Amino acid sequence: MFKISGVGIVCALAFAVAGCSGEAPVGEGSDPNPKAFEFAPESTAKPAAAKPKPGDGLVGKGSATVPFGPAIMASVSIAPGQTVSYTTSQVSGAPTVDTVLALFMTFDNATFLQPGGVRVGIQTLAVQDDISWPSNPYSSLSYTNNSGQTQNAYLAVFGYGNSIGPVQLSGVGQVEVKAGSTVGSGTASAAFTNGSSSPSGGPDTWLYMFDYTPGQGNGAFNDDNPLGGTNDSRISDATSSFMWYVASAYGSSSGTTTINY
Repeated sequence: MFKISGVGIVCALAFAVAGCSGEAPVGEGSDPNPKAFEFAPESTAKPAAAKPKPGDGLVGKGSATVPFGPAIMASVSIAPGQTVSYTTSQVSGAPTVDTVLALFMTFDNATFLQPGGVRVGIQTLAVQDDISWPSNPYSSLSYTNNSGQTQNAYLAVFGYGNSIGPVQLSGVGQVEVKAGSTVGSGTASAAFTNGSSSPSGGPDTWLYMFDYTPGQGNGAFNDDNPLGGTNDSRISDATSSFMWYVASAYGSSSGTTTINY
C-alpha cells in the first residue's frame, strides 16, 4: 500500500557525533518512518547468567509480542575511510532501558527508505546489544567505512524484547526508544506482524530484519503487507539465519504487535 510521503521523522536530527561528519537528517518525503568482563580468578568467579533471548516465555518459538514504534533515528552519509560512533546511556532518574543499536544501508545504497509494500534488502553494517551484560545493558557502536565509496546509512535504536523508554544518544541528547524486538533463527519463509493494536490512529507497523552478525547481507524490511488487507508488515523470502526482528512503525504509530518469524 503506497503511503503519501512527507510525514515527519521520529527525530529530525543533525548528528554531531565525534568522528562523524557529513551527516544529515532524513529529508521531507524520504522519512524512513513516515508511515569487558571484570576478571576474577576461576576458582571464585561465577559466570554471569546468559541473557535470555527476547520472547522467551512470551508466546512460543518463532513469535514474540513486543511494543512497536519508530526505530530509525536518522540517516548518515559515511565517506570512504570515515568512522562513525554512537552510544546510548541512561537518562538520569529514569528506569534502565536495554537498548540495541544497528547501522545499515540498502543494497542499492539508496539515500532514502521508501515506504510501501515492496520488500527491500539491507546490509547490516554494525550492530551492538550490550556494552557489558548485565552491569551495563546500554549500547556502543563504531563503524569505519572501508568500502571505497560513500555509504548512505541509517541508524536504528530499539529495545531488547519489551524494554523501551527514554535514553541518552551521544551527540543528540535524550530520545525515546519505542520499538521492541526479538532475536532468533527464522522458521518460516516469511516474517510478519499481526495482532497489532494502537491506542490511537490505528496500528501501522514497519518490520526490519538485521543480521545478528554484521556483514552477512540477510537483512530486509517492509512497511506494508504486499498481500493486502491490513497495515501489518510482511517480509517475503525471509532467511532462516539468526536475526534481529524489530517492530518499527510508519510515522508516529505505536502500540503492541506480534512478530512472527
